[in-house]
Amino acid sequence: MNSLLYRFNKLFNNVRLNEDIENIELIIFSAENEIALSHLNMWLPFLIESKVHFVCICTNYKAFIKIKICYPTLNVIYVKNKDSLSLIVNRFSNLKACLYLSNIGKNINMIDAVNQFEIKHIFIGHGDSDKSASAHKFFRIYDEIWTAGEAGKDRFLNKKILLKHLIFKSVGNPRLKSLLQLNFKKTNKQSINILYLPTWTGVYKEQDYSSLSIMKSILAELQLRFSAQIIIKFHPRTEKDFFKDLNLKNSQLYIFEKSISELLPESNIYICDISASVSEALAMDRPIFLYIPKNKNIDMAKSNMEYKNYTYTFSDKSELISKMEEVLNENDYLKEGRALARQYILGEKKY
Repeated sequence: MNSLLYRFNKLFNNVRLNEDIENIELIIFSAENEIALSHLNMWLPFLIESKVHFVCICTNYKAFIKIKICYPTLNVIYVKNKDSLSLIVNRFSNLKACLYLSNIGKNINMIDAVNQFEIKHIFIGHGDSDKSASAHKFFRIYDEIWTAGEAGKDRFLNKKILLKHLIFKSVGNPRLKSLLQLNFKKTNKQSINILYLPTWTGVYKEQDYSSLSIMKSILAELQLRFSAQIIIKFHPRTEKDFFKDLNLKNSQLYIFEKSISELLPESNIYICDISASVSEALAMDRPIFLYIPKNKNIDMAKSNMEYKNYTYTFSDKSELISKMEEVLNENDYLKEGRALARQYILGEKKY
């Protein structure tokens, strides 16, 4: 090991990189807490497959530990403060780009830290949705924004955000490729497996798209009425004991244990909130029931395709049950709409 690499590792938490720092071309940056692992899981297999030399930099110690436990051979560095971040990133003399997995204020520290002006700062995110956080002015700190399909860019255009310097690239969603290739089976009353994908309540009232407050009383009735198996995949920011007193037979609850893409093939009915789970569920071409809050003043970043054109929207129990009954009677009238949405939102032709 060369002396430069030795000094580098000794100075910064004794983290030993698996290769010379001169080889590093790409940084994956996360300033999130433990949720950073779930974001990284979405992209890591494809980054490894690409053979690019990269390092993951975390500013949260708990996130760093979780990633190191899951990926002990991965190049991961924990950075305590902004000054240390600047010292680290400017050691990578062949750095070409930095990828950002979530759009939070602390990302500006990485952009400020990089002295090489030719480095591209690219937002790749961790999901595709109409949440208000998907399109706002803070995105102008990046050089490029990579989206799955055209919907990602249209959300910015519809908000009339100035995009003069930003480059948008539609790159598809590689982690959904295997799901898009699965064969679709008709949903009927013979075997019903429901995957419920609630989002969290958000930081502000305008970003509370969650159905958790109404679904607790509805799920048991759905299971009884349709003899359905129910799987619940909570958002990582939701407490797992939220449903601890819910009496559901043949049910399973997950937060971190399984990803949405792992759970999707196991079900043929999806109940979602306004979130990236809708986009992921689209890959399976199975009926999606989407909760639209009725008495909440929510903010959205709308694309050019309305939810009602490809999801069965509902605001209360009776509306959900009525539409689910119709679909289970083999009247899945939004099937063609989902096909159009896969092209527009997921960029299906790119796979």
